Amino acid sequence: MNWLRIHRPATLIQVSLLLLLALLGFFLLLPPTIPLWYSLVRLEDQMAPKMFVFIFPILGLVFLLVDRLFFKPLRQYEAAARILALATEASIVFLLISLIRMIVLLT
Repeated sequence: MNWLRIHRPATLIQVSLLLLLALLGFFLLLPPTIPLWYSLVRLEDQMAPKMFVFIFPILGLVFLLVDRLFFKPLRQYEAAARILALATEASIVFLLISLIRMIVLLT
């Protein structure tokens, strides 16, 4: 279980900071509306104000909070703790990739 104490918090904090820095660094460069709701059919319905881009760091924070909530009870089950750790890290990395991809496409 040493890998959980040493590597996990550092990785999650670093990726979360990257997510926030990427957003803050390019927020002013984004257009006033961004395409966020791709599942909607009409183009007008897909657009959202650029403030909605903060959904990505908020979701990352929610994933971290849920991870912290369930980690202590699952610590005794190493396999479940590893799955939770990997799922949380993968989710946050995917959020970072999605945000960076959106910024690159829109700027």
